[in-house]
Amino acid sequence: MTYMHRIVLGCLVVVSTFARAEVVSESLVFLKEDGRDYVLQRAMRTSNPQYDFYVDKQVGQNDFLYIDPNDYQWDDSQPRVNRLHFNVGSFVVMYPGRFGDQVSVDEKGVYTFKSWDGQKQANGHFGMWNTPADFDRFVYAWMLPDNFELIDYHSNREGDWVKRNNSLSFFAKDVNDVTITIRYREKDSDHDGVVDRLDRCPDTAARHAVDAQGCEPDKDHDGVIDRADQCPDTPTLARADAKGCEIDTDGDGVPDRLDRCAMTPVGSVVDAIGCELDSDHDGVVDRLDQCPETAKDAYVDRRGCELDFDGDGVVNSQDLCPHSDETAKVDARGCELDGDKDGVVDSRDKCPTTPEGRKVDRQGCELDGDNDGVADSKDECPTTPAGAKVDENGCELDSDNDGVVDSKDECPTTPAGAKVNETGCELDSDNDGIVDSRDECPTTPTGAKVDETGCELDSDNDGVADSKDQCPTTPAGAKVNETGCELDSDNDGVVDSRDQCPTTAPGAKVDETGCELDTDGDGIVDSHDQCPGTGAGAEVDPSGCEPDSDHDGVVDSADKCPTTPAGVKVDTLGCDLDSDRDGVPNRADLCPDTGMGVDVDRTGCKKAAPIVLKGVHFHTGSARLTDESSRILDTVATSLAAHPELRLEVAGHTDSQGGARGNLRLSQARAESVRRYLVAHGVPASMLTAKGYGESRPVADNATADGRALNRRVELKRLD
Repeated sequence: MTYMHRIVLGCLVVVSTFARAEVVSESLVFLKEDGRDYVLQRAMRTSNPQYDFYVDKQVGQNDFLYIDPNDYQWDDSQPRVNRLHFNVGSFVVMYPGRFGDQVSVDEKGVYTFKSWDGQKQANGHFGMWNTPADFDRFVYAWMLPDNFELIDYHSNREGDWVKRNNSLSFFAKDVNDVTITIRYREKDSDHDGVVDRLDRCPDTAARHAVDAQGCEPDKDHDGVIDRADQCPDTPTLARADAKGCEIDTDGDGVPDRLDRCAMTPVGSVVDAIGCELDSDHDGVVDRLDQCPETAKDAYVDRRGCELDFDGDGVVNSQDLCPHSDETAKVDARGCELDGDKDGVVDSRDKCPTTPEGRKVDRQGCELDGDNDGVADSKDECPTTPAGAKVDENGCELDSDNDGVVDSKDECPTTPAGAKVNETGCELDSDNDGIVDSRDECPTTPTGAKVDETGCELDSDNDGVADSKDQCPTTPAGAKVNETGCELDSDNDGVVDSRDQCPTTAPGAKVDETGCELDTDGDGIVDSHDQCPGTGAGAEVDPSGCEPDSDHDGVVDSADKCPTTPAGVKVDTLGCDLDSDRDGVPNRADLCPDTGMGVDVDRTGCKKAAPIVLKGVHFHTGSARLTDESSRILDTVATSLAAHPELRLEVAGHTDSQGGARGNLRLSQARAESVRRYLVAHGVPASMLTAKGYGESRPVADNATADGRALNRRVELKRLD
């Protein structure tokens, strides 16, 4: 007999169809700190062959924290619930949730959980139920977080309640229609009305009023609670002692918060800010001030008396020159004497008798603006350059009397009467380094090298001056052009005197003898050589290239298979390609991507295994091949032509979408479509038959898109 098994916990539903067997139900609820959120572990243990587990639509597959066994199917196609299907009768799942109407909280903070909403099912069952038989064993347990405590609990059925630490378990046998009620609340260890989770003062003494954070009130926020505070109105942020009163460290009657002199000696008279009195405001308190009537803002010493920084006998407040030298004589204002009234005091004046009205330097001496040793008052040339030698009037010397003073004269010994330039040197009109008075060629071009007479050099004696000679080392007697270079009649870069091939064609590359290059030494000069990199000693044709007898792109000297048929792709050795290295060349290989080490037959495919035509696809719902499929079948037709002895079945397969009969017809049509294409492209019709298998022989799971794609396939099956 088969029947429906149904268990409800909150929004959880489990359904299974099976013959009567023992049913063990376990529910473990792990409550969170907010009293409503939870993690549920649900387990069913039976000997049934399969189970369907239903949850509310809001619970998705990714919400599950744990599913055992891992072999299951997920179905979210139903409008109100999602389904987990197990192919065994026992399973364990774990997922989070939140109690809604099942948990209520009263004004005292007591949480009440009821597993049943009071509504019976259409079949008369209610609560947590099973049909048609009872639960053989029923376990229901709660694990509460540390911030909660149990109050009471009960069930409408007989069973054993076990309370352990902060967990509660209910064990029952042969029961049905079970309801559970549990009452619990958050802990308040100090009974101050603030639960431990929110209580910042968890050890408050009994019967004392507290604030919302569970702490006794401290109205002035001084760290001393009101019931122990002798100064309940201490200003905000003020430091207080254990009695709640502001601290006055030096006991001068001014609290530290206002006391700017917190270490005043005991018994001192202080002002409103806690500092000793200083009647003359000189920074020395009256108790220590020996000059209590010092002028305002005067600098004083530690006795409170005015300072005389420069020790000239005039106190700072009356000293107009507070930095006078200690030994200097000063006037009543404290300033040093200046006997010659030049602005430099006598103690620093090195010229103390300077005539009145003269400008002086900081040493009290007359100025010499150009530092030539002649004071400005006597200097007729007051802007002489620094370092220049001058006469008694302060003007520069001109030793050779050429009109250029010595400081600018680069040629200070010019002969008398010679014409000079602005630097004092004799003129050289053509700038060839030979002055005009000795220059026999006074118009030599600028930059030209000249001899001692000022005329241009011709170093190689070829009749072309060096300034125009582009080949200044031409051998003696050689014929040259107007640039002074040897003639090169064929313009090959080798001059005629060394050119062994004087009529080389224009543009040809030549060696040092002027003859054309033959880089690879094959007897064909580079200008005619179409294969200029031929190996040494290789036989070549008139174009300079090695022969390739079978025209496979590999020259005969490197071709290990010199008679390869025309058009066959070859490897670097000139032999048939065998991409998967199975011993069957690509042109005859029906399975060109066989894995390494696979035992294959003469077709290049795994022995006795169907040959899947990968990449062969059809337009949706039809037997019409795609363009890409045609290209793949062209390759298959070529390979089959190498095996006329084979007898093959073209087998068509579909996925499980649609009706089985329609899929069978479609697979037959697709198999025949492939057979027709292959026959049309050269495969003998006697080699091939066609048969459709519909959805009857899947190779993957039709429940997934990837699996269905693998099931839609065309295979070649060996019949011989």
